[in-house]
Amino acid sequence: WWLQCLINFNIDKYSAVSAWKGCSRDYYDFELEGNIVEVKTTKTKEPRKVVINNENQLDDQDGESLHLFVLTLRKLNDGGVSLPGLVNQIRTSLVGYETAESAFEHSLIDAGYLDMHASDYSIEYIVKKEELFVVKHGFPRLVQIPSGLGDLKYSLMVSACKNFEIDRDIYLKELLKIINDNS
Repeated sequence: WWLQCLINFNIDKYSAVSAWKGCSRDYYDFELEGNIVEVKTTKTKEPRKVVINNENQLDDQDGESLHLFVLTLRKLNDGGVSLPGLVNQIRTSLVGYETAESAFEHSLIDAGYLDMHASDYSIEYIVKKEELFVVKHGFPRLVQIPSGLGDLKYSLMVSACKNFEIDRDIYLKELLKIINDNS
């Protein structure tokens, strides 16, 4: 979903696809020019929560900025978007951009997605809410881990992040400006 957001916002298609790091099991899902976005989805009712899978996912020491994008979904029987449908939307967006197309196909394989298994992902969802939070001092997260602890996984209540919410389109405009200034 975030990759489609980048593409829809006229981020260079190859740069957008190359920013997807989650497919290669990196700490973060997306990184573009040092700007990191961790993407989480939830289908839970209130209080909504997302799972932070390790102690480094919300560590903002590695880049220029770190953001958490939370996508709240509701399962539908018909009329929503499935994972294969989203993959096909992105493929359509990349037609005519061969390097981006090739990079996307390689990233899908790295993520373990094969078209022959598309029927396994037939569940359709509707997006109920998209929220983008800047992760910085004061954001609810584990940052100072006592010696001897590791492999940490925890739940983050989305409502606890409200003071850090920013407008997605403003962030994407700023990101586009950074990319254009650096090219």
